[in-house]
Amino acid sequence: MRDPDRGFDAVVIGEPQRAFYGNQYGLTFPILTHYGLQLWVPEVGGAVDPTPRPTTW
Repeated sequence: MRDPDRGFDAVVIGEPQRAFYGNQYGLTFPILTHYGLQLWVPEVGGAVDPTPRPTTW
């Protein structure tokens, strides 16, 4: 993933319920964004936005 000429710029997850278990998403997503890769999940509308959303309590 470190090579900027890697030939791809996104990872597509076809079945998100089977792609990540436990905290795997929380460990994987920051690494993808660090290297400039997008995470696409068609079931949630496409690219996952890495911008944190404010929480309302």
